Amino acid sequence: MRRALLVVALLVGVSSVGLAGTCGVGTLASYMGTSCTLMTTGGATLTFDDFGYTSSAFGGASAIPASGVSVTPVVNGNEVGFLFTAPWSVGSTQGLDSGITFQVSGNITDVVAQMGGYGFTGTGGVSVAETSTVNGSPLSLFLVDNSGGLIASDSATFAAVPSLLITKDIALNGNAKGSAAVSFVWDEFSAQVVPEPASMFLLGSGLLGLAGYVRRRKLGKR
Repeated sequence: MRRALLVVALLVGVSSVGLAGTCGVGTLASYMGTSCTLMTTGGATLTFDDFGYTSSAFGGASAIPASGVSVTPVVNGNEVGFLFTAPWSVGSTQGLDSGITFQVSGNITDVVAQMGGYGFTGTGGVSVAETSTVNGSPLSLFLVDNSGGLIASDSATFAAVPSLLITKDIALNGNAKGSAAVSFVWDEFSAQVVPEPASMFLLGSGLLGLAGYVRRRKLGKR
């Protein structure tokens, strides 16, 4: 029996190698090149990786580097995701554009995009566009705060997909006589619980090892 337990313990150690750790507070710069996980209160686990970032500005506005964007994991019941915080702001004749990309994997069933700490004056405006592809069809979420209207939250629900590549574009323009700002944007995802491949492998391999040990014991007694 000791040998069988040793086999199971060994498999536990092997199956744990390379698994992503839990997402923590950091910056986009620290997230690039890493992979991490978040678990919903219902037990579904989502993995996040392939983080990317671009930023440009004109008219005297300052482009914000990846190290200037804070990333805070969010667990809101069966929704998990990230809060991205930075001092995005422009004045008259200025413009600023930041792009955030990342991949989320799991049995994903919806996405929610929101923005906060936003505002504009005069001809200024803020827009946050989020795009992806779901089951072969384009997914677009659009948030806006300007003279044309206000939408601070958007969402989409769909049949479960194994992964999404999220592209988020944060654009501010003061235009001729205005200003605009947004302090934070965030994404939340929900997912269905599915058996983890590593756990299924571990269980199956452990049972096979135990069965083999029992069979050898029986043969040895004959």
